[in-house]
Amino acid sequence: MSGGVAIRCSAGTAQRADHGTIFLDEVGETSPAMQLRLLRVLQEGEVRRVGGAATRRVDVRVIAATNADLEAEVAAGRFRRDLYYRLNVFPIQLPPLRERAEDVPVLAEHFLRQACRHARRAVPSVGPEALRLLRAYPWPGNVRELENELERAVALADDGRPLGPAQLSERISTGAAPSPAVRTLNEAVEALKRRMIEDALRECGSKTRAAEQLGLTRQSLQQMLRRRHG
Repeated sequence: MSGGVAIRCSAGTAQRADHGTIFLDEVGETSPAMQLRLLRVLQEGEVRRVGGAATRRVDVRVIAATNADLEAEVAAGRFRRDLYYRLNVFPIQLPPLRERAEDVPVLAEHFLRQACRHARRAVPSVGPEALRLLRAYPWPGNVRELENELERAVALADDGRPLGPAQLSERISTGAAPSPAVRTLNEAVEALKRRMIEDALRECGSKTRAAEQLGLTRQSLQQMLRRRHG
């Protein structure tokens, strides 16, 4: 499982995690300078604050995740070979979400509660038809796409009512079937709008950021989404 931005592992972070665990998401995207600092922690068990001269011993366990092919990154000179071997002690290959549909309900429940907590809303249940569609979808964006989908569904949900197909993205509620050929200019424009909105919501993960990307106000985007779902 991975996210979009690598965590900054500062000396302060390492000190706070002393005798504990640090999780580094998308470690393949870390800068050369950050790779060197991380290697120092793993190799020597020492950290030094920026601008300081004194070092401090730390004992941390590091768990790293990435979507990148780190062997290819090493061969291309973008990832340190010595750090790669330090991290690659106990690798775990996680199958894509499409190969473990049985995990979708559990993950959906987790992301649903998380989104509702952030939005300060009551947690709705997931209706049987919505759950069937979520399990059937191939999830090319893996777990991150599912997380974004549940955040979007919460934004469209009616308080107290289970989530249904109407709160899901069109690509999921229709089984990602290709759209039929449009016949008029208006239909073509509407189809393009829908596609751009879907793409922005999937990439940005929130309506506020999606609206900024599309050049809309958050209120305008919300109105467009509600019109679409009746």
